Amino acid sequence: MPKIGYKGTTNFKCKNLTYEVGKTYVFHGQLKLCNSGFHFCDNIMNINISYPLSDKNTKILQIEIPDDAVVINGDNKSVTNKLRVIKVLTPKEIEEISKGKIKYDKNGNAIYLEDSRGYWWKKKYDKNGNVIYYEDSSGYWEKSEYDENGNVIRYEDSTEYCYEQRYDKKGNAVYLEDSRGYWWKKKYDKSRNVIHYEDSRGYWWKKKYDKNGNVIYYEDSTGKKWSIDIV
Repeated sequence: MPKIGYKGTTNFKCKNLTYEVGKTYVFHGQLKLCNSGFHFCDNIMNINISYPLSDKNTKILQIEIPDDAVVINGDNKSVTNKLRVIKVLTPKEIEEISKGKIKYDKNGNAIYLEDSRGYWWKKKYDKNGNVIYYEDSSGYWEKSEYDENGNVIRYEDSTEYCYEQRYDKKGNAVYLEDSRGYWWKKKYDKSRNVIHYEDSRGYWWKKKYDKNGNVIYYEDSTGKKWSIDIV
């Protein structure tokens, strides 16, 4: 009887291969875990080890392993020489298969995940899909605030670390200062290339670029200096 499994991908790609629903894939060569062949998981939550289930670019495929396929099993994933893609799982289907070990909001954002070790995390999002709060089972938490363009302007966490960041009209980060007294400043050219950097340690560097964005001049506070001619 064919075996059902789950395959993690990044926008349907894994190892330079793009998977399509309804197609069968056959590997010719030596199978080796974490090296060659088609990898998959029996437990959908184990996909999170290689492909974060909280990432919207992670697409989980429900696959079928035929009876004549060769399968090598590992601790948390397996590899086979043959599989067929049945369908792409929706957030709702992932919730049901995982039995609530991962949950999503109405926009498809992961808001809760619990693994086989009992570790869990929770996330809250603003209306633009930015993570504004994170908390996990260790007691650690993070809070973030964003500007209207989705740039982080303030961050703090449970270690009492925090920072504030400013941006120019084009959205370039120009200044950051944290709770430990560290800061940095950046300047940009019209093409948004960083041309000057300095920080609270007294370190700085300068760069010049050609019209194609290549760095043709560099100088920093350590005395390092070089230039390039492109002819």
